[in-house]
Amino acid sequence: MEDVVRRGIEDGVKMWLGDSVLSEVVWDDLKLYIIKPPRCLRAEVSFDEFIGKLDIILATFCVHFGRRLEHLKRKKERDIFEEQKIEVLEQIVLRLNKAIEEVQGISKFLKKLRELERH
Repeated sequence: MEDVVRRGIEDGVKMWLGDSVLSEVVWDDLKLYIIKPPRCLRAEVSFDEFIGKLDIILATFCVHFGRRLEHLKRKKERDIFEEQKIEVLEQIVLRLNKAIEEVQGISKFLKKLRELERH
């Protein structure tokens, strides 16, 4: 089992995200392949850089869903489906905010790891 894990770390890990996006992690690099025949778009980014931007990406989604939530809350008359949407949007915004905090925490630990690896 240990050999498999070691080989996985050395060779990288590949995972399909849906039917057209392949992600690959090799050491600290994240590679994304967006496969839409006849083309394949490839992007590479370090894990540190990805995590550093992920909170911004999540914040963008948070603002988007937050605006939808505020729009529904401003309506004077709402039907039952709009009330349910409000509840769901509140949960989405709450969880996105928690995810942003977690990602920022991971980013701090990655910085500390980089400092320790320099020694």
